[in-house]
Amino acid sequence: MDAIHRDLAEHPEMKRTEKSRIQADHSHIIALIDRLMSSEVAERVFLRYVNEICPHFPGVPFPAGTTAREIREKKPLLFLSILAGSSHGSAEQLVSQDVQRELTKLLKDQLADIIWRNGEKSLEIVQALQIAVLWYRPPLHFEQHNFYMMVNCAAVMALDLGLGRKATPNVMKLSIGPFRRYHPNSSSIEARRTFLVCYYLCMSITMVLRRPILLRWTKYMEESVKILETSPDALPSDKLLCQHVKMAHVGENSKPYPFRIIQDKY
Repeated sequence: MDAIHRDLAEHPEMKRTEKSRIQADHSHIIALIDRLMSSEVAERVFLRYVNEICPHFPGVPFPAGTTAREIREKKPLLFLSILAGSSHGSAEQLVSQDVQRELTKLLKDQLADIIWRNGEKSLEIVQALQIAVLWYRPPLHFEQHNFYMMVNCAAVMALDLGLGRKATPNVMKLSIGPFRRYHPNSSSIEARRTFLVCYYLCMSITMVLRRPILLRWTKYMEESVKILETSPDALPSDKLLCQHVKMAHVGENSKPYPFRIIQDKY
């Protein structure tokens, strides 16, 4: 226990709030971003994501009127992931190739520290991983591809956070006591959307790379699709997202035999 206490003391980015749960502080990411680009350029890249990139696949959308400053201050890791995924591939070069590579490297470094070193889990981290996969910048060498691991990491973290199931009384009890754990509201629109994107990415990897299925269709997913299509709290883009998810579900049901080939070999 002394080793654990020393570890927490040596990492001030991990602190406890008045509710006695560990809350990560990622504000240091803002300073790292500012070293690579001005806030004006960062805002232009963010607007490119909102207006040009996200509409193609609205996996992590924002309500109308959301500003770059708001996401930058409240969700700096997600903001970094958006910058890294949206700074390349545009007709108008918003940042140099060197800055694009540095953003990608910075994102990988932060994800490694936050997930593996600090053991953090949050909805923001899952969304940052999803954007990193959806708008993936390929490495120079094929052996360095890691989008498959990022998809699995996002899905497993979502399950650890309690997504994919309703918030039962037993789950809510985890937020009580000295060893409490934080679970986001799995019935919220954002949580349901995030888990559906995890399913879509897992099925896409399965069909493209012929890997075993990590997430299978559940009643929770079916319920989430209906809610995102009909709820007044859902975003207009959620209807398009649901169509993509339904297509992934068709892929799961239509030709299951290619997915069993790899499983049968082990």
